Amino acid sequence: MVRAMDSHQRYFPIEDDNGRLLPLFVVVHNGDPAFDDQIRHGHERVLRARLADAAFFFHEDTKTSLESKIIRFKDVVWQTKLGTIYEKIKRTRLVGELISEKIGLNKTQREKIDRAILLSKADLTSSMVIEFPDLQGVIGREYALVDKEDTEVANAVSEHYKPRFAGDEPASSLTGQVTALADKIDTITGCFLVGLIPTGSADPYSLRRQAAGIIGILSQTAWQIGILELITLAIDTYTRANISSKNADEIVAKLQDFIVARLKRSLSDVGEPDTIEAVLAAGFDNVGEIIKRVRLIEESKGKKELEDTKLAFTRCQNIADLELGDQVSEGLFEDNAEKQLFIEANRARARMPQIVESGNLSPALELLASMKPSIDSFFDEVLVMAPDQKIRANRLRLLNLLVGISGQVADFSKMA
Repeated sequence: MVRAMDSHQRYFPIEDDNGRLLPLFVVVHNGDPAFDDQIRHGHERVLRARLADAAFFFHEDTKTSLESKIIRFKDVVWQTKLGTIYEKIKRTRLVGELISEKIGLNKTQREKIDRAILLSKADLTSSMVIEFPDLQGVIGREYALVDKEDTEVANAVSEHYKPRFAGDEPASSLTGQVTALADKIDTITGCFLVGLIPTGSADPYSLRRQAAGIIGILSQTAWQIGILELITLAIDTYTRANISSKNADEIVAKLQDFIVARLKRSLSDVGEPDTIEAVLAAGFDNVGEIIKRVRLIEESKGKKELEDTKLAFTRCQNIADLELGDQVSEGLFEDNAEKQLFIEANRARARMPQIVESGNLSPALELLASMKPSIDSFFDEVLVMAPDQKIRANRLRLLNLLVGISGQVADFSKMA
């Protein structure tokens, strides 16, 4: 009803204080006030006809179930090089199953997600959506409820399109989140595989908004699934469907950069640019953990723990040689300072994963800051670039070990 008013007729629908639609509308015109009654009756007559059409479409659409409409998609092309909508649904169901498995969902949850993905596009060939395209998903939810589908499934049919516009919230229910995530990563990956990469303002498949939706979902969940893993799952389903690229590694890298660019934009509301760069430089795969690390550093700015950590581990980063690895040999130690630092590094390496997994990252900075005296002693008393190649390499590996430990929080050398 609202769409018939605002989209087609440019009328303003009226709601009560509780947000319920009233049988009233407002129209603006610049005609002679003496003819207001005739003008009003004319608009009412036009709107009645539009609403009668909508009622007719609804009646006709619901003569058959939402599921029965899916078979039509075998003849509906989604994208020339990527096949039909029917094939897209098949791929998305597979991605949804892989995501569900990865995040540990039970059988009931998986079945709801699979059902939601199956029905997610089913309203696209309905008369209602053909007449009112912006009702896609919205009317799908209503038709699913008419068919007595599970409420979560019906809601996910609508939610999986979110965010629909800038500033819109992503899907909020578990079923909607996984359905949306599977659909969006399939869309973005497919488009990149066939070269449909947004350039400038051109983005016909709304891939930037799709990526923002992915970031939004990963930001509000605690799922242990990363950006690269999502891309890999989607690439795999396309490979199974005999759709691939000779430059697969290049495509993956471009996809990562594209999604991480959206991540940077979302992080700008959480932290300063130097904090974001420091955290992302240390790894950007798990979005939830990234947000926690950015917040931790922002909250710690001006505190001694952060300043000590930055000074100590920037020294390590500046001289480390990560290509050597971090397998340190105690038998090559010549100085007590390097022995003591190695002991502390092992303690920190053992503790850090537990701290990160706990979700409370404050102890992580405290742990790193506590190592500053030993790091200072190491640089004051030990010649890192020793003449003996084995000893020099061993000391560099010790620094690499320290960089790896601090890198679970951030690359502090990126911070001002």
